[in-house]
Amino acid sequence: MFALPCKTHFTLYCASSLSYEQDVEIKRGWKGGTRLKFDQVDPGFEVIFVVQEGKHDRFVRDGNNLQTTISITKSKARKGCSLFIDPLSDVELPVIVELKPGEVSHDGQVVTVKGRGWPRRKTGDKGDLLVKVNLVSDTKNGWAGRRKGLFQRNRVVNKKPRKQGRS
Repeated sequence: MFALPCKTHFTLYCASSLSYEQDVEIKRGWKGGTRLKFDQVDPGFEVIFVVQEGKHDRFVRDGNNLQTTISITKSKARKGCSLFIDPLSDVELPVIVELKPGEVSHDGQVVTVKGRGWPRRKTGDKGDLLVKVNLVSDTKNGWAGRRKGLFQRNRVVNKKPRKQGRS
């Protein structure tokens, strides 16, 4: 997935010992299936590249919206917490979603973050980020054993700081 413009270089080799090199700028917001046509290769030749989207490890694209999933405990959903979601590209700030107490009431509920999705090529604005919240058990066996894998990329923080014990 290309969220920001990037440059790439193509070299085309033909059987007739003709080679053609082209630098191409992949523009922000281009979708899979966008066709790039080059007809200055050689008279009678036309080269067409088709942009193809790859899979991302955390985001799925749905039109101009991006979808991701994060898991939190039922107690965090009940008490409220902050979700820190790493953005699609390194030049963007993390997405911070403040969940109010009781805002997420059932497993699989979707929270929408306006303007943090896929960029629109013509208008320059962005689609939405749809965060699916999975609720997991707080029990020692149900939550602690899966904790490492759930927080590998996204972080969840309690809204209220914990009270420090006496030393």
